[in-house]
Amino acid sequence: MFTRQSFLKLATALSFTFASASAFADTFSFKVTAQGLKYFLNGDQTPEINVEVGDTLVFDLSDASVNAHPFYITERADSRAVFSGAVNNSSKKEVVLTVTANTPKDLFYSCTRHGRMGAAIKVQN
Repeated sequence: MFTRQSFLKLATALSFTFASASAFADTFSFKVTAQGLKYFLNGDQTPEINVEVGDTLVFDLSDASVNAHPFYITERADSRAVFSGAVNNSSKKEVVLTVTANTPKDLFYSCTRHGRMGAAIKVQN
C-alpha cells in the first residue's frame, strides 16, 4: 500500500543517487496515554504503525495514565519478552526505536501487565 508520503519518498530517492538511506528517515513522536485497558497514541486508540528502515519512533510515556501499564516494544503481540532493539529510557520516560535493516518486519507495542492494549508496528520495505 502506497501512501502519499511513501510515494514522495520513492520519487525523491529515484531522483538522486543514494548516498545514504538515512537521508530519507523520519522521526515520529507519540504521546502515549492509557484508558480502559487500551493505549492511545496522540489521542488515537491502538493505531497500527507503519515505518521504514531509518525511521525513528519516540514514545513519550510521561502521562500519569501510563504508570500502571508498562509500555514495551516486543516481537510478539502481548509478549513480556522486550525487543532489545528498542531503548527504554526511564529517566526521560520514553521508549525509542530506530528502525534498521536488521529490525524484524513485525513488532508490537504492548503492556507487560495487560493483554491486547497495544497494536502492531510494521516495517515496510
